[in-house]
Amino acid sequence: MSKKVLKNTFKIEFLGNGSNDKIYAEKIPMNPINKWNDIYGSERLGSGINHSTIQNESSILAVFLSFCDEELHKEPNTLTSADLKKFFYYLRYVRKPNNSKIKNKLQNERISEKAFKIYYTLVKKFYATLNLENFKQFEKECQTPIFRKTRPNPHDAITSEEFNKIINEIENSDSSTKIRNILAFRLLWDTGARISEIIKLRYKDCDFEKGRFNISNTNREIRTVVCSNETLKLFNQHLSKINDFSNPDDPIFQVSGGEKSRQISSNHLIKAMTKTVQKLKEKGIIENNRDLVLYSLRPGRAVEVFDGGLSIAHIQQLLGHHDIRTTMKYNPVIERCPDLDKLQNNL
Repeated sequence: MSKKVLKNTFKIEFLGNGSNDKIYAEKIPMNPINKWNDIYGSERLGSGINHSTIQNESSILAVFLSFCDEELHKEPNTLTSADLKKFFYYLRYVRKPNNSKIKNKLQNERISEKAFKIYYTLVKKFYATLNLENFKQFEKECQTPIFRKTRPNPHDAITSEEFNKIINEIENSDSSTKIRNILAFRLLWDTGARISEIIKLRYKDCDFEKGRFNISNTNREIRTVVCSNETLKLFNQHLSKINDFSNPDDPIFQVSGGEKSRQISSNHLIKAMTKTVQKLKEKGIIENNRDLVLYSLRPGRAVEVFDGGLSIAHIQQLLGHHDIRTTMKYNPVIERCPDLDKLQNNL
């Protein structure tokens, strides 16, 4: 495919299936959106891509091509890196979901991280398929591209009310591991620790009289965190009942059953959280549009203690961040920080 703009406009129609696909072109005026979509489609079809796949890609590309035509008033092959930045900014922060119910209910709802990546990958594929250099230049110039995550956790930060609903649901379930899961979730919530830090805890790391836990990060740096009195009480009541061994080097969160104590994996807790949230959504207890996963606990806790009056510096210490700028990236914590006008009014 040449890098030159095709001056003739064609309506390209795909007929047939698989290797017997044929392209029929009709010389009629066509808008830029359909023109570029059909040029891309013909290239993909020529590469042996399934017709249904091309149709799906075309429907997604239409959003990008519409933005080029209606907002930028340019054709894709003339876009600059600044133009592509504008599109991805629009996609992440301006464009609303297609679901009209969500759109009416949540005016500030943004595109999901998964959907954003799909758009990004497809636009990149569009330029690569047509042998256009625009996207390569965009990636080269963007040392910190807009398509990267702007916060450590792309999911919603859980609220204390939602957390309590999840704990109650697990408590009322018939799961054989519900006590273990409740203890792990409560410790994650109380401490704001990472999942990997919690599941690595050994008996020798824990003081079950004072509620102190020495956790280590990936760099083997140790910090001491604390839990609530209620969580500590639950530990002392139930830990000896759910674990077969209590040697100093044994993990406190163990796989149930078996002859030897074994540390659980993060997947055990991730699945338990996902399953519980789904049940609560089905019951209408948690909103369907809430993207709550196990990784929602850490930013949720940061928001909770910030609202409770804890300073950003103390939140940095709680989360174990070396750089306070990392803590400041925890949306919606950063969005809740007072602006200059509010600060001035409080002086």
